[in-house]
Amino acid sequence: MQIRELTEADLPALLELCQATLPYDTFTLPLLHRRVFDDPEPNASYRLAASDGDRLIGVVIGLRRTTEQSAIGGILLLAVAADMRRQQVATQLLDQLENRMRADGLSAIHPGGNGPNFFWAGIDMRYTPAYCLLIGRGYQLSTIRVNQEVDLQRRDWNTALAEQRLAEQGFTIRRLMAEDREAFSEYMGQHWSTGWHDETLVAYKNSPISAFVALHQGQFCAFAVYNAEGFDGHFGPTGTNEPLRGHGLGRILFYRCMDDMLAQGLVRAEVVWVGPIPFYTKIADATVHRAFWVLSKQL
Repeated sequence: MQIRELTEADLPALLELCQATLPYDTFTLPLLHRRVFDDPEPNASYRLAASDGDRLIGVVIGLRRTTEQSAIGGILLLAVAADMRRQQVATQLLDQLENRMRADGLSAIHPGGNGPNFFWAGIDMRYTPAYCLLIGRGYQLSTIRVNQEVDLQRRDWNTALAEQRLAEQGFTIRRLMAEDREAFSEYMGQHWSTGWHDETLVAYKNSPISAFVALHQGQFCAFAVYNAEGFDGHFGPTGTNEPLRGHGLGRILFYRCMDDMLAQGLVRAEVVWVGPIPFYTKIADATVHRAFWVLSKQL
């Protein structure tokens, strides 16, 4: 077995490996390219591949996240061919990744949930072998996160009447536009976290831009984004300025996103890393769909 850095030439083999070993998710070449090779803090030395001759048998993709306070590591993706498990492939890949991050001075490592670029909010509970492997390596469980699923064909997502009523109160609901970028970035930086700022701007990488906004008297006051994190059909983040909550802006923006995804041919959506489970259950008949173990390890 040889461990080396993953390259873009490995993408077809990586797609095949992910499709074979991660059956609860839908991988495509464009999605893999974006997540693996278009990270905001690229580091080729954290993209590790295990090969047996010409065959790709395992990968671990690490990330770095830097703030003013700290620098931590993350795991974007871990996959090992089924017939090569229990043969130290994942162990050796993780050994190298953790050693490289430790040498770079990173303080901790978190599998999943490393915005603004992640597949999962943690370790999907159905991928239990990954959880067992990481727990055995000293990773600690801190909490559980969930996604909710929405049947896009179950409801009418039209918001025309609600938007008309809001217009009479000085609100405008529309798609985020290219010319909004500077002002929208400033708005997100002033009102929301750095993480949400970075995640929402990912919407500009999609065509059409996968975000809707609310403005009150010409000023941004709420937003909703889809296809920024995770897989196609994933919704979030979203937020409304606190003084203007209670007008239904969050629901309308959510409906706009759902309608947009339905128009693009999707039949289901996932609300990622849900906080208010009852809210989405009420407005969209959303059900808890996936649960994730949130793990971390001090380096």
